[in-house]
Amino acid sequence: MTNTTLTLARDGIFPITKSIDDNLVTPVSGLAIAGTIQGEGIWAGTPSLFVRLQGCNLRCIWSDNVSKAHTCDTAYTSIFPSDAKCMSIDNVYKTLEINRGKINHVVITGGEPLLQSSALLPLVDMLHSNNWRITIETNGTIWNEQVAHIIPKLALLSISPKLPSSIPTSEKLDQLGIESTDAIRKHCSIISNYAPLQNLVVSAAATTQYQLKFVVASSSDEIDIKRILRELPSDCEHHVVVMPMGTDAHEMRNNALAATEMAIRNGWRYSPRLHIDIFGNKEGV
Repeated sequence: MTNTTLTLARDGIFPITKSIDDNLVTPVSGLAIAGTIQGEGIWAGTPSLFVRLQGCNLRCIWSDNVSKAHTCDTAYTSIFPSDAKCMSIDNVYKTLEINRGKINHVVITGGEPLLQSSALLPLVDMLHSNNWRITIETNGTIWNEQVAHIIPKLALLSISPKLPSSIPTSEKLDQLGIESTDAIRKHCSIISNYAPLQNLVVSAAATTQYQLKFVVASSSDEIDIKRILRELPSDCEHHVVVMPMGTDAHEMRNNALAATEMAIRNGWRYSPRLHIDIFGNKEGV
């Protein structure tokens, strides 16, 4: 086995009841067993374990329908990084196995997990060889040789392209009291480069299942989604999922009708966020 390491976010591997040295870990979900459900997208409701990686190349800040600015719900992996930890891929794999039970689906998310694609590749190989179904959640801005080898091993590639509504404008930064950085200034140019997204979609369409999952908060988002789709193969229209913006049930309700109308009008799929409905707005669920 390899000694390659991954940098995990502070919630790391979750929700688990056992660590690799067999010490009990209390799942923040409040359940007595390891595991949760996938809350979003076309696999919503699937029993799952999660691996969250640290680091992101984007700095998303949205505004809700009353112009209140919000960072993404995992800002601790990106704009406010904290409590990251390194773990060998062997130990990541072992931790998943001892908490597996009847679960055979693992979601690798972030942050942006494909920033660590060279270390992810051997982990994905291990998981795939041992009959795990793997979802990777990505913002669609990373493409390289390792990613090309990862995609055929996946059960689902979940791509969440970021719309202009995610751009960290000076007004949003001022409202939140956040200083501009190089990463913040690069956000707009990164999400405007569609070459990695095009490669991801073409590769996934040939080898696995994929979805294009968009966070929406206003009617202008519909225009921007259609603009992105024009850059992609025509059948991508059938893989679109729209999800209302919100980090808690109240915020999501405020955007749910707009997202629902958008889905019906275009023949897209609407996604809930079941984990928020069940567990509330907290990490590690």
